[in-house]
Amino acid sequence: MIGLFLCYLVSIATGVAFTIGTISMSVPLSTSFIATGDLEGTGLITAMAISAAISDISPFSTSGALFLATVAPVVDKDAVLRSQVIYTAIAVCFLPALAWFLFVII
Repeated sequence: MIGLFLCYLVSIATGVAFTIGTISMSVPLSTSFIATGDLEGTGLITAMAISAAISDISPFSTSGALFLATVAPVVDKDAVLRSQVIYTAIAVCFLPALAWFLFVII
């Protein structure tokens, strides 16, 4: 279950931070669990990287803010913002569990 917690932690942190920085922060957190053999290393790191990348379009992260800033003037920015927030909420709620299941459990 700690692997699932780490995937959610990375996903939520990436929603407001930069993906590479979040992954860099999460790898040292997981090394003690990998070293003791509680979790398989490759699967956990892969699941955490996927969890970090899926919420990168959040309007509160660097990439999402840049995407929102460059939306064409003919597009309603409020609608794009709303879509980004909805996607991020769905991605943060469900996709880390899916990544954990696919890469750590199976």
